[in-house]
Amino acid sequence: MARSAFLLNLRPETADAQSIRALAPQGFLLSPAYSTKTTRFLAGQIRASGYRLMADNGNFSLIQSIRGRFARRAQALWLKATKLENRLGRSATSADFPLNLKTAYTRLAKDVRRAAEAACGSGDSRLENQLVLEPDNMIGLENISMAAWLSLNIEPERVQVNRASYRAINRDVAARAASRWVQLLPRFKGGYYPVASAMSYNTAVDAGREFAAASHDRFALGFGAFMADDNWTDRVQIGRRVVMLDGRLPNRYVRTAAVARGIWDGYVETRGRAPKAFHFLGLGAPIMIPLLALAGWATAELTFDATSPIKDALQGGTLYVTKPALLKVRTRKVAYRLTQDPTTKWDCPCPFCRAFTRKHPFRREVGFKWAKSTHRLDVETKDLRPGGALFKAFPLMSEPTAGPLREAVDRARIGHNHWVLEEIFGKVRDASSKKELDTYVRSVIQKYTANSGTDAYAAAVLAGYRIIRGTL
Repeated sequence: MARSAFLLNLRPETADAQSIRALAPQGFLLSPAYSTKTTRFLAGQIRASGYRLMADNGNFSLIQSIRGRFARRAQALWLKATKLENRLGRSATSADFPLNLKTAYTRLAKDVRRAAEAACGSGDSRLENQLVLEPDNMIGLENISMAAWLSLNIEPERVQVNRASYRAINRDVAARAASRWVQLLPRFKGGYYPVASAMSYNTAVDAGREFAAASHDRFALGFGAFMADDNWTDRVQIGRRVVMLDGRLPNRYVRTAAVARGIWDGYVETRGRAPKAFHFLGLGAPIMIPLLALAGWATAELTFDATSPIKDALQGGTLYVTKPALLKVRTRKVAYRLTQDPTTKWDCPCPFCRAFTRKHPFRREVGFKWAKSTHRLDVETKDLRPGGALFKAFPLMSEPTAGPLREAVDRARIGHNHWVLEEIFGKVRDASSKKELDTYVRSVIQKYTANSGTDAYAAAVLAGYRIIRGTL
């Protein structure tokens, strides 16, 4: 039975007394690339308090840097690929791409790989900075080439790269990580998680095989690039089968599920059992957490981390909810509903929302008056800013400028999003059998399908569930 936990990104907003008391976190993750004097001090505090600390390898910043360097070239090719798919009216296969476009993509892929490997060096260039943190667990060696390709929309069907080449990347990382672990033993006795790479079910199977062959009982894989993918697909390849989906669906959910299943299929096939521990790097989407926990049920310990609960709260004005389904909702959409329906309430029971609304209560009458006088069909961000008609009506949904209220709003939203994730993980941990977890997963998918408001996203989540269960 898998023990699942979300590791909070270590920041002042996640490690203060209120957050720790309200969330009872399973642990924290800190990347040396983003550490500060404050977060390093907090790392010492949380270790002293008995909380688990995982040190990231910091390669996300390198991936972003590589993406920036090649974005213009990649965008030009992506526009051509998109034009081709629009003309075809479906996802393009390898045979559909003209030779000149495939050659240009292959040249770009080679240039990106060279740059990625040069930037990453040995694969754990921040190792010493990780060790200084004295972590319990550490994200280890990684080749960031595939992650960089994904961030630039360099897909397998667009390049002249065979399956063996993808597998060789994982074979090299797995072998070097085994040697690195032996070198680290005198200095570090915690959990060492080298990072596998994949772009599809089949490449994930091969990655699982290689990490199993190298006897890695624990490892990680980056899912952030999958969840940031805005492309759509109408097919998925499982082994030699090409399965057609119900139209073109968001690739982020389909690929995430396919890779998760592939990792376990390849590992179990090679070693006869599942890995003892696995870390999902960059995975914090509420609806996907139960699905991936189901995929990894046979693994004793599953851990997740993501900055998305923080970024969504700060940059996107997005809050997570469990009712009526596991959804992300925009604060201005919530504000609009609150102006329209007196029976609609923001009655979140989390300690963060309760504490904030006690101090900054909603003024529903202001919202009702606005709705009656304007007859608007939506709330705009400007309405929630200082001077806006609804700024004082719904403080939690408002967008104040810098100052105490801004800080209070940010902390409440960040805390709320993490609280929702903890609620989901609690449900996952409560499952005493795979069948019981599967029942929970089916229930959240049914609710998501009924309430997501977007048929394609609901269909993609359902397809992901069927991929993981092996029924697609």
